[in-house]
Amino acid sequence: AAGTRFQYMTALHWAVTQMTPGSMSVVPQNSLERAWNVLCLILGLFVSALLISQLSAKMVRVQALNSTQLQQMETLGRFLAEHDVPRSLAQRIRRQLWERLSQKKMLTIEDLPSLEYLPTSLKQELYYALFARSLLSHSVLYSWCVLHDGISQDICFRVAEEEPRAKNDDIFLPGQEATKVYFLQRGSMRYRREVPLPSTGSVFDTGSGVQFPEMFLAEADWISTVAMWCHWDYVGRLQTCEACNIVCFNMEKMIAVLKGYPLIRAISRSYASAYVLLATSSEHAIQVDLDILPSRVLMAMPLDERVSFSVTLLESFQTKECQRSTMQYYPTRRQHLGPKEQVQLMEELEMGKCVVTIGKDHQLLRTVGLCVLDVVDSTGRVLVQIGTMKEGEDAVLDIGLPATKLRENESNREAAMRLIQTELPEMNGVLDFGKMLHEENEKKSKHLGIRTAYVKTTYNASLLPVQEGSNNEIGRSSHSSCNSRSSCSSRNSRSSRSSRSHKLQVNNPPANWACSQSVSPRGRNSLHRLNRAIAAGASSTASPAMVMRGSTYCKTVLSSADILPAKYRDKTKFFTWLQRQEFHEVKHAVLSNEQELMAAVQRAAERMAYDEANRQASDDSSGVDI
Repeated sequence: AAGTRFQYMTALHWAVTQMTPGSMSVVPQNSLERAWNVLCLILGLFVSALLISQLSAKMVRVQALNSTQLQQMETLGRFLAEHDVPRSLAQRIRRQLWERLSQKKMLTIEDLPSLEYLPTSLKQELYYALFARSLLSHSVLYSWCVLHDGISQDICFRVAEEEPRAKNDDIFLPGQEATKVYFLQRGSMRYRREVPLPSTGSVFDTGSGVQFPEMFLAEADWISTVAMWCHWDYVGRLQTCEACNIVCFNMEKMIAVLKGYPLIRAISRSYASAYVLLATSSEHAIQVDLDILPSRVLMAMPLDERVSFSVTLLESFQTKECQRSTMQYYPTRRQHLGPKEQVQLMEELEMGKCVVTIGKDHQLLRTVGLCVLDVVDSTGRVLVQIGTMKEGEDAVLDIGLPATKLRENESNREAAMRLIQTELPEMNGVLDFGKMLHEENEKKSKHLGIRTAYVKTTYNASLLPVQEGSNNEIGRSSHSSCNSRSSCSSRNSRSSRSSRSHKLQVNNPPANWACSQSVSPRGRNSLHRLNRAIAAGASSTASPAMVMRGSTYCKTVLSSADILPAKYRDKTKFFTWLQRQEFHEVKHAVLSNEQELMAAVQRAAERMAYDEANRQASDDSSGVDI
């Protein structure tokens, strides 16, 4: 065994000496062995020379690549020493600079000067292939590309730029002028507003010591879109969380491009006005430097221009004759709607019930804005809507909190005040507003087949006993008595809405973001589970015991609850006061108690009709001269 091992190591030693200048005691014994030895030496010469040359080239290349970094670090060290910078600060500066110089960044077009030798037409195609997907992901820019195919290539070639950023880089700081719009291709960022809100003198004034919440941005988010529509100075700080790659759109170059497209400029004026209106409002104060959703901007536009914008997007998805370049570089296959769904969606658009934009999945996104009131009285009962009835039709069950859809040029605050003044039943006392909860849910619409975003803003309010001497009454009349028979007759002919509004006072109406809370992902999941659990008719998700309790309580509450009607225009809503847990149980038992609930709603409708008839008869008799 020892002899075999010795022979093997001797052979290995001889083989290594053929590749190196080493010596060996084993020598050729005849001409054939000597010829083989010479051949091995020649082959070893080439192999060793190749290996050494490759290794040397790699070392020289690494040294050349690091020479710039080393030179910068050496220059920095000399600068810090000459200016007597404190040692702790100098160490932090060196460490931060070395980390940034060591990070590997993505190559950009500026890193390839050889591309300047390409023909202009070929460079335009390259730029369009690089930036078209980012450009087409924004609803407004997509509509521009649909209306005029040439503008997309001009923006990609003349306006768009690629900009890699290292970790902890500041993209912008408070006070800087907004001159670019950013699209985050890769990475993540964080943002926080640092400039306090202007003093309003209200109870919700933020003051200078309030810490604004931190917001995080992910891939495919748009940033600083306000720079596209007005002159703006940033009020917050945007910083990268990791190495990022962003696409920048220089606004000076964008304005130069738009000068050649007067139609695009004309149709964008209304959108710009609505965007500026929202940017200067307190509702979007904490994210005004980032982006305001196109759907929210459309809701603030006049109805005809809102419909025109939505129809442009809708038709581009339905027709097969869309711009060829747009179809070529669109990130995904576009969704098509059936004829029936198109008609229904067009009707909703023309009635102002929704808007249509492009979602993050690059498909049509229908958005509906809702304003909800969660009113609780002094005993802990919640005001609940249980049914609706249109004029000339039968009543239908509609159980939930009082809510309304946002209308043309209407903010959430204005929608909440309109709901209080016109669509709620008679209430006595002081309505004191608390916090606001903003929630956005996306799900596929069953009757339209497209994704729908429900932007719901819930205002929490407490109905407190009336306080004497308060002057915040809604709709208070300026006259305390009638001066003539005709004035009394005209006042009596008003609807019951104005008469009951004299009894309701509103304190601390919702004013700004300081009253609001954002729903965390964990809280949003809990809300989703709660909504599924209390959804009308969701008996499969409720336990039998809960359904039985709800059924029993539903019969009890229907026999004793006071159902309050509230008529607005051609529609009547029916409300009642319930404990919150009882409200959930009643919702579970809706299907098994539908007849009892419908009977109670019908009795309230008949009582309301009887009261209106008596009031009308009283108004007619008061106007007869005796």
